[in-house]
Amino acid sequence: MIIKSIILAAACLSLLSCREKAAEEPALIHATYSVLSRIVPEELFPERQQDYDFHYLQAMPYWRPEEFDAPLAEILRAKVDTHRFERQATLDAYLDVVHKAGRQVYLSWSGGRFIGIATDPARRAKFARYTACFARHHGFDGLELDWEGTVTKELHMALIGEMRTALDSLGALDGRHYGLTTALNSEHNYTQAEADSLSAILDWVNIMYYDMGGGYWARRGTHNTPLPDIQANYESNWSRFDPKKIHIGLASYGYRYDGILPGEEVPEGRKMSEYAQDFFVRDMPALLEAGWTESWDEAAQCPYYFAPDSSAFVTADNERSLDAKLAWIREKGFGGIFWWEYHCDFIPEQARHVLMDYVVGRISQPETTSP
Repeated sequence: MIIKSIILAAACLSLLSCREKAAEEPALIHATYSVLSRIVPEELFPERQQDYDFHYLQAMPYWRPEEFDAPLAEILRAKVDTHRFERQATLDAYLDVVHKAGRQVYLSWSGGRFIGIATDPARRAKFARYTACFARHHGFDGLELDWEGTVTKELHMALIGEMRTALDSLGALDGRHYGLTTALNSEHNYTQAEADSLSAILDWVNIMYYDMGGGYWARRGTHNTPLPDIQANYESNWSRFDPKKIHIGLASYGYRYDGILPGEEVPEGRKMSEYAQDFFVRDMPALLEAGWTESWDEAAQCPYYFAPDSSAFVTADNERSLDAKLAWIREKGFGGIFWWEYHCDFIPEQARHVLMDYVVGRISQPETTSP
């Protein structure tokens, strides 16, 4: 009896230790991008929005770089004080719902016009002040700079440095922190000093780990998010950052290819855009009902989906491939995950997401730890 009691006590202590370890493990920050023009009424309730700690809303108003040659007061009066969104009522409802859910919304600024701002110090400072005031005026909790183009990392650093200064000045007035993040394509590469400088400015960095293969620009139709390619890219380009400063992008979309096979090169003189098109994961249930079949690619840790007559195929994540990605994300200790993007995965009539709801359940579960 004494021996059994000792064994039972040891087992309880081991289990308690595992639970404490799981409790100490910080939860992944879960975020998603949404586009104002795509928001539908079925999204606007707190129970749906609370699944995401942060929401990135792409609702950037139109602007031209030369507009920032005007005096700052004139810019703020014309582009902040009197500005209204085309879907202002929808925006207000969206912000209200997310805030009632206890979550935050960052205004995402994207596009290829930043070169005309970032290269001019005077424009850059006024633009940063404008973006901060604009976000505050409309009730956002921070800003996100979606750096899609090929502008140099030095100019990117200069612009977000100005944005951080502008947000901090407003935060001091309001007694709060306004967040600042950036989304970068995976091909950026930083020295240790550059990684440290970028980390000091930003709350975190979102790496767009989608379009890793295939797409309209490719010569071959391949997987959108092959895990080995993502892992190799991280080790090569991003491992100098504290993992907690890195958030990994997940895709709720993929590509459909008609008339070519996986890995097949398009004929000479033809473009991949003649064969490829966007595929939203919300359309996957309909394909499966129509007889499409799944084939697992062990090397890529991703599936293919084939038409019944093999004339077309789709590459997109599924639950199995997401499990593999989440295992790697937890192993590396990254700070969070984010999705591009909310609407690609959402089935309004069912009020559910095909993949994102699955991940909500997975990240709410503690890591499995052996006793």
